[in-house]
Amino acid sequence: MKDGQDDLAEQIFLILSWWRSVETIDQDAK
Repeated sequence: MKDGQDDLAEQIFLILSWWRSVETIDQDAK
């Protein structure tokens, strides 16, 4: 039985990874 917390943690990890890539692109653009 799988609980939803694993999915939530995975989503947070993906969002943080995406945000880091966005911030990096932002800094390169300046």
